[in-house]
Amino acid sequence: MGAWEIGNGMFAWLTATFRPGTTLLELGSGAGSVRLGSYFRAVSVEHDSKWLEDGAKRGCPVVYAPIEDGWYAKQVVVALMRAIRPAVLLVDGPPSSIGRRGVMCLAEGLGSFGVEAVVFDDTEREHEAKLVDDFVSAVAGRFTTVRRFADEGKSFTAVQLWT
Repeated sequence: MGAWEIGNGMFAWLTATFRPGTTLLELGSGAGSVRLGSYFRAVSVEHDSKWLEDGAKRGCPVVYAPIEDGWYAKQVVVALMRAIRPAVLLVDGPPSSIGRRGVMCLAEGLGSFGVEAVVFDDTEREHEAKLVDDFVSAVAGRFTTVRRFADEGKSFTAVQLWT
């Protein structure tokens, strides 16, 4: 596992929780995208041309979304979510130098997109843990479980929607 790759624990939780072929939207692409694509119908959103080219070489679908107002272009992400209706939204980008707080704009409409779980990576970082807390507050009453997991020196948090 690389420093910016999802951990084995997250992959194990995802594969134990969701069936093969489940649609997963990954915010931020990288080395773990290939692994996700081996089990899921995974699509990534990316702003960095390096990862766009890398994803194309590896056969991973990557959609370009430039950074606008401190996050991925909202209209690109929303249009993609409407088109693919992901069961899982994996928040693993953009990098912390840009910030991930923009995901808050999706909190209201998650149910209309078919999202069953939002998984936040890197929640060992104080600002990522705070983002999860704020996200959970924003969707209070619409989620059944919030689980935090340690994962090989990192951590991730899964927020599951009422089904």
